[in-house]
Amino acid sequence: MNRSFRAFLLVLAGLLVHTPVPGDEAPGDLETLISTGGDAPPPEPSLSTTDLASLRMTLLSGEAERRRLADILESTQGDLDDIDRRIDAGLKDLEPHREAWGTRVGVLHRVSGIPPGVIIAMPAPLSFVHRSSVVAHALVSGIEKHMKEMTRHLEDLGALDTTRERMESARLDTRGRLRAIKADIDTAAERVREILAPLAVEREPLIETPVTLTSFLDRLAAGSMAQASIDNILTADIRTALMVTGIEARKGALPYPVRGVPDGRRRLHIATAPAEPVITPFDGVVLYSGPFAGHGPLLVIDHGDNYQTILLGFDHGAVGTGDWLVAGQPVAVMAADDTEERTLYVEIRYKGIPVDALDWLTAAFIEESIQ
Repeated sequence: MNRSFRAFLLVLAGLLVHTPVPGDEAPGDLETLISTGGDAPPPEPSLSTTDLASLRMTLLSGEAERRRLADILESTQGDLDDIDRRIDAGLKDLEPHREAWGTRVGVLHRVSGIPPGVIIAMPAPLSFVHRSSVVAHALVSGIEKHMKEMTRHLEDLGALDTTRERMESARLDTRGRLRAIKADIDTAAERVREILAPLAVEREPLIETPVTLTSFLDRLAAGSMAQASIDNILTADIRTALMVTGIEARKGALPYPVRGVPDGRRRLHIATAPAEPVITPFDGVVLYSGPFAGHGPLLVIDHGDNYQTILLGFDHGAVGTGDWLVAGQPVAVMAADDTEERTLYVEIRYKGIPVDALDWLTAAFIEESIQ
């Protein structure tokens, strides 16, 4: 092989090695490759802060709408019960007129059934015939009177029945919307659990199993339990993901944990409807979820900055010790049995000491509580 042909082969080999193929162009420099990460997608954030903010909004606005629809449903049911009572009363008022009308019609039928020739030929004084005609006239007048009363009652009953049909249709529509809202809330709550599951705090270092409610609260107030320093695990990333601001910025704008009628201030009792869901009024971590002898299920939620919410009196909990929560997330359910007393006991504590809950909570889901 001569020298010139060998040189040609070397040049050709170099071209084959260094000729770029389509789609495989090299970046301008190594720094560009490092800064852009090449073709690899940017890493996902460990905490889906955008998702959590959106889910928090969904949970709070969904619960606000659920409570509004539940109020409408209760009001509509009350109106339907009132209409049923009015219909029953109307039927009772109608019955005497129907009986009197029937009696008079029967008598008149018997009188009118005598042929005129027989009446003329009857061996009776003229006064008797006169009295008979007067009685017949009275019967007709009475029949007309009762007919008018019956017509009026039937018209009123017809109007009530029409109103009832319209309200029943509205009630069914409200129930359908309520089911849809509950489904949206359940979906959002499940997504929150998926996002926050990796942040679940180990139970053992978080809280010791309490013996009595009194001793538990006393130790919480004294700051001698592990959860008293829960703020130590609230890193900047977790605060960013869970808490838009500190709880003190939401004073007076936190939603009631359950829909109902409150009584008390520092120790709040809220009378509720059957199977009402209980929500957390603010973001936080579950310090304790479990039974207390003689007290039933207990839930303690730490919101950071030395604030806790204590819930007692529900039927069963939906979260466990160590779970992270966002505002509006369902955490428990009230008793479903309509014969049982359903009262949720609520405390908001600062450094273990109860504060005036009414200063913090509002029955309305105002814009500030949802943002």
